[in-house]
Parts: sequence; structure tokens; C-alpha cells
Amino acid sequence: MRHGDNDVKEANKTTVNWLFFFCCVQFFLFYPYFINNSSPFENSINHIISDFSGAFVIILSAAYLFSRPELLYGLSKVLVPINDKIPAVEKVKASSTNSSKFLSKAKIIEIDSKLTEHIESNEPFLNQGYNLKDLSRDLDVPLYIMSSFINKEKGVNFSDFLNRYRIEYCKKKIAEGEWRNITLEGLGYDCGFSNRNSFTAAFKKFAGKTPSEFIKKYK
Repeated sequence: MRHGDNDVKEANKTTVNWLFFFCCVQFFLFYPYFINNSSPFENSINHIISDFSGAFVIILSAAYLFSRPELLYGLSKVLVPINDKIPAVEKVKASSTNSSKFLSKAKIIEIDSKLTEHIESNEPFLNQGYNLKDLSRDLDVPLYIMSSFINKEKGVNFSDFLNRYRIEYCKKKIAEGEWRNITLEGLGYDCGFSNRNSFTAAFKKFAGKTPSEFIKKYK
């Protein structure tokens, strides 16, 4: 990315402003100490300035970061590449207006693409005990970002996110007749559930029927 590109600067206005602010803060933080160390008068006004200016600018920096916490999440998470700017606007669905404020639209699309590919190719939802930390590691996405993405972009908690895939997988297995040679416990186990109760509750929630009721139409 060329820093002289006006479109890039505009798209990353928050980050550019933060970098400018941070550089100014560093200058005013260290300048008084430089003056103090070079002053022959220990109790001069410069000495007083150096005692208080450092604390002041640190408090000021903290206050600014408190109001703009997204700046703490890394430039790679907030920078908007110029090549992705237009496609991002075209591809992101209307629900992205409620997306994580810590991610650019291009980053949301990137994570969504990685997540979809991982789910479809590796079917991690079939692994019992698979958790958000495992998903974060598999996609190489920070845990707090992955959690925010699932909650805000998918509109569910992580447990329901996995269970939706598990139930769809289970319904497919039932439709193919695999239920004939396996118990309900075994079916739930194969679909990623650790016990019959959680399997039945999730099935009822996402299919509107219990597994037994759903199976009846295939008998």
C-alpha cells in the first residue's frame, strides 16, 4: 500500500490520525526529559515540567485509546487495502452494518471466506468438544475477533453456530437411511454431540422436531 495514495488515507483515516497523534505524544513525552537532563539547574522549571509532562501525556494517550479501542487491535485489523475497498462494499451483506466495529468490511469478508472453507472442507463441527479457541487457532484469527465475528456476523453464539451445522449434517444422514443401523446416541455422537440430551435439544431447536419424530417420515 502506498502511503501517498489519498484514497487509502481516506479509507484508513482513523489509523492515520492515530499514528500522527502517537508520534506527537512521543515527542512531547521525551522532549522535557531531554531538556531536564541537559539543564545545569536541578530545580529549574524544566525539572518540574519533566516530572509532570510524562504522566500527563501517558494519561492523554490512555484517554484517547479508551475512546478508540479499535486502535489497539493491530493495524492489520483496521487498515483497508485500496484493492479491496470497492469489492468489500459490493459483497458485504446488509447485516454488516451491525458487524464488529473493530473490523473493516474487507476483513469481515476475508474471515467469512476462511470460515466457510474450513467448515465445508474439514467439518470441524463433527469433533466433540470443538470450541472457539480451536476455531481461532485453525483460522489463525485472534480469539476475541473470532468471538465478535460469530456473534455479530452470524447472529448466534458459538454453540448454536456449531449445532446448526451438526443438525443439518444429521438430517442428511437420516435422509440417506443411516439411522437404520445406529442408535440415537450413536447418531448424535457421529454428528458431534457428546450426549443424547444435548443432541435432542439441539435437534428440536433447529429442526422443530425431535430426532425420533423426524425419522418417522423416512420409515
